[in-house]
Amino acid sequence: RFIDEEFENLNEYRKAVRRIQLEIYRGDKPKDSEFPFKVLAPAQVGTTVSAYHHKAHLVHRGTVLVHDYSTEAYLIQFEKKALGYEWCADFEIASHGLPEVIFPLKNEENHQQVTLGRLPTGTNYGPLIEFYNKESQGSSAPI
Repeated sequence: RFIDEEFENLNEYRKAVRRIQLEIYRGDKPKDSEFPFKVLAPAQVGTTVSAYHHKAHLVHRGTVLVHDYSTEAYLIQFEKKALGYEWCADFEIASHGLPEVIFPLKNEENHQQVTLGRLPTGTNYGPLIEFYNKESQGSSAPI
């Protein structure tokens, strides 16, 4: 019973996000202005994504060919030629790179942006950290 309720809540959340994405895509102002979460832009045609391939039962990289708003699915051309292309549900894909936020959080000014680190990937450790530490102290180190 608990799992069924949680699954129902998840589906309601997905419906709300899809509705807001569609309203913004059509150029309308979202009717649900009190939605408490950020809404990300759907993956655009040409976007590199990781997607679940149903026949091969694996996640593989591909490119978005078509986004169908009526079925909430994407046509993905997988990089591995043997996998070909396949329709994937919107929750079975993940875009590469930073997503665009199209609908801000309610009370956005109360939230702080989290910085994960100084390096582009947010890394605070690794072989370059010594270089960045030395650089911030004013000493120059060869690369």
